[in-house]
Amino acid sequence: MTNKELIKKLTLEEKVLLLSGENFWETSELKKYGIEKMFLADGPHGVRRQAAAADHLGLNESIKATCFPTAATLANTWNQKMIEKVGSHLGSEAKDQNVNILLGPGTNIKRNPLCGRNFEYYSEDPYLSGMMAASLIKGIESNGISACVKHFAANNQEERRLVIDTVVDERTLREIYLTPFEIAVNQGKVSALMTAYNKVNGIYANENDFLLKDILRDEWGFEGVVVSDWGGNNDRVLALKATSDLEMPGNKGETNLEVLKAVKAGKITEKELDDVVSRLLSLNFKTTKAIKEKEIIDYHLNHEVAYQAAQEAIVLLENKNNILPLDEHKKIAIIGDFADNPRYQGAGSSIVNPTKLDNTLDFINQYSENFVGYQKGFKRYGKKSRRLINKAVKLANKSDVVIVYLGLDEITEVEGIDRKNLKLPENQLKLLAELIKTNKKIIVVLQAGSVVEIDFSDKIDGLIHGYLLGQAGARALLDVIFGRVNPSGRLSETIPYQYQDVSSANYFPGKELSVEYREALYVGYRYFDKNNYRVRYPFGYGLSYTNFQYRDLKVTEKGVTFKIKNSGSRAGSEVAQLYLGLKDSKIFRAKKELKGFTKVFLNSNEEKEVFIAFDDYSFRYYNVLTKSYEIESGNYDIYINRSLNENVLQQSFYLAGTTTKLPYQNLKLPAYESGKITAVDFFIEKEELTFGENVLMVKDLTVISPQSKKEVVKDLSLRVDKGEIVSVAGIDGNGQSELAYAISGLIKPHSGTIYLNYEDITNKKIRYRNDHGMSHIPEDRHRFGLILTDTLANNLSLKKYHLKPFHQKGLIKNDKIQELGNKLIEEFDVRSGEGVKTLAGSMSGGNQQKAIIAREIDKDSDFLLAVQTVRGLDVGAIEFVHKRLLEQRSNGKGILLISLDLDEVFSISDRILVIYEGEIVKNVMTKDITVEELGYYMAGVKKDEKEEVDFTEEELEKVISLNGDRYEFE
Repeated sequence: MTNKELIKKLTLEEKVLLLSGENFWETSELKKYGIEKMFLADGPHGVRRQAAAADHLGLNESIKATCFPTAATLANTWNQKMIEKVGSHLGSEAKDQNVNILLGPGTNIKRNPLCGRNFEYYSEDPYLSGMMAASLIKGIESNGISACVKHFAANNQEERRLVIDTVVDERTLREIYLTPFEIAVNQGKVSALMTAYNKVNGIYANENDFLLKDILRDEWGFEGVVVSDWGGNNDRVLALKATSDLEMPGNKGETNLEVLKAVKAGKITEKELDDVVSRLLSLNFKTTKAIKEKEIIDYHLNHEVAYQAAQEAIVLLENKNNILPLDEHKKIAIIGDFADNPRYQGAGSSIVNPTKLDNTLDFINQYSENFVGYQKGFKRYGKKSRRLINKAVKLANKSDVVIVYLGLDEITEVEGIDRKNLKLPENQLKLLAELIKTNKKIIVVLQAGSVVEIDFSDKIDGLIHGYLLGQAGARALLDVIFGRVNPSGRLSETIPYQYQDVSSANYFPGKELSVEYREALYVGYRYFDKNNYRVRYPFGYGLSYTNFQYRDLKVTEKGVTFKIKNSGSRAGSEVAQLYLGLKDSKIFRAKKELKGFTKVFLNSNEEKEVFIAFDDYSFRYYNVLTKSYEIESGNYDIYINRSLNENVLQQSFYLAGTTTKLPYQNLKLPAYESGKITAVDFFIEKEELTFGENVLMVKDLTVISPQSKKEVVKDLSLRVDKGEIVSVAGIDGNGQSELAYAISGLIKPHSGTIYLNYEDITNKKIRYRNDHGMSHIPEDRHRFGLILTDTLANNLSLKKYHLKPFHQKGLIKNDKIQELGNKLIEEFDVRSGEGVKTLAGSMSGGNQQKAIIAREIDKDSDFLLAVQTVRGLDVGAIEFVHKRLLEQRSNGKGILLISLDLDEVFSISDRILVIYEGEIVKNVMTKDITVEELGYYMAGVKKDEKEEVDFTEEELEKVISLNGDRYEFE
């Protein structure tokens, strides 16, 4: 039966059922039609099939599977055949464990080395990333199941990944960030693709017509299934319209109802729905058939494949005086916790429960005749220990050579969190410094999923970067160290001298709502090369135990041929790299770009002829004027290199292009033409500050804590005008809460005066303040914000129920209360199970806070007191709250924000008041102070003289008219 024939038999409700998961990992089934469940499982370097408690962050254990090297590590092999082989064995395990869709590979670009998930991605270069991904996909799908390339698109950080808006120009988007996915689709023929959480230029990726329909479907011809990331659906109807097929995980039918309503209302056509169902059926039938035909596999063989891949991925960075390979007769000491407890994979959704795990100490005696011992040397998570260092130094003094295993721990590189810096932990660097003082030969082995700053390279004798080598990595490292394997790994990313050298350093990870890709095309080596910046180790770099010679370069319209000879005494593999450049380009571009590569194994004195073909990606650039890829005419420089900076053969080649309309006037784009990045600060876009009338004046306020009976707010004065956000910043416990209680009326001040719209409200009741222009988002939403045992409708009208139209002739009008509730629920996206009838106490914290904000903002007030507004909220809710606060500011409301979150303070406030021990010690415009300077005031290190805060003479007249002559003008 064809898909079309089957779809005709399905009811509308049955079709919609197939569009979302039945549970965390499985799709829905319709047994009477032969439609079985599909099982989706992580991950990109090993199967993570959870049989019990399910999660998408690697918290709960999964069924044992082979942990292959991570993507960042595999990319260092530069060997597509090897990666396809890994993919084949990875796919066989997925099929053996009844997995229909394996969620990988990840092929996002390493825009910035601090991205916490970089271990899961291939490269800073789009061509290398795409080719590596395509190879893994071919291997996985050779088993009949589906790979799922992710995360589409421009998902290059973990910070605020659920809501961040990636702002990127179209040429950069296409040439850098989409190209790896394009290669995965066109070369890898991938069957499924996962969307990213983030927005791209203002629209969430999962419902982005431009990305999914215009580019992925129409331009690239992708006919496979698009899957949301877990919980990455925002508007299911918009997502379906954009051809996002499958929502994961299951949501108990909530969004299915939205789809049903949309189809019945004509917002989604039956054809659109049938197209989605057809794609899901095709993938279901193909992968289910493959699983039913599975054969018994050899997990021991898969371990050997992981071992082979690890051998090829190891990168030799330093080898002074040919210290490596080590003489097995030398006295060898091994120091470092990572030798005994290897760091072999990243953390998060990709974490694998390995079938076995090789350990250096279990194998060292097979390599060294004089192994003198092992010492831990440091505590894994950064804690200092002089005792461990002393033991390590004592052992080192007994040896000829010390092999030191250093690296990053599991919580430093993890999904959901970006790294803070590129440095190795201080306790490891201290250990290394002490070992260097012994004057022994020092070999450092790094185990980390990305780059680190390496300030010690001139003080050691050998340096190996293993990255994360998987479960068989320990033995592979010993093979390289002792010369049983000739290292052939090459860096797939640049290692800079320091983080500040990176082009996106000033713009990562952006601010509250967006991240701007101001560096444009100049990502990774493109930036360093364009500006002739020195780096610690360039892209494509790696040493060998033998030497290679190149000759006889020939260039034709089909590609390049040349000869490579192994002129050394050891067999080994060489990675030849093809770069193209156009010096006299009329279009700003990188100096040269990787456009081809090959890995060649050669015995000693063996020579081979090599061919690298030009392809559809070789000469193209994206013309933003004609909205198409084109080729610029000119004499292209053809470079055959051993790394980005080591050219061995070069020739020019004229190519007649296709460009008729140049997209740029380079003289008007000096920064893009030069590649120089100018640092600018990020800010949340908000209208220019225009002060209105005073709305809140606090004069000489002193508050005594009801608990401690001590003064916690001391003679404090402040003012807030309409149309501004004033933040009170300080370390917790400096009187912020008591200040808020006094302003809102929750406690009575000991002395001082509070004016609202020029009226003295110091002794007024809370309802009076509410009725005369004050809104209050309290710190404790459970005690002061909501009645948890009452309905959402009643909570949303809590401060209005005594007013018309909610209360007439002594009667509460429930219909009006419910009408208001429905309006606010929709407007403020308050998620609740039973709508207005939901009990407030049953809602999530984020939705409780949204409800309070909805109620307070809906009031026609002049002043909003917002206290710790985003505490405990997820990033999506934080974005929502801040947008609403900025809207209120634009509408002329005065806002006093009391917050412990400095990101929040700097993102949305116009002015900052620093509170320390109950006093205002700094009053400054946000733009005129840095976080570091603010910190001195918050800690009490600095303190300005107390500023006099008072009404103007004109304002005083209003005060006297409202309050009589009680106010004494100073």
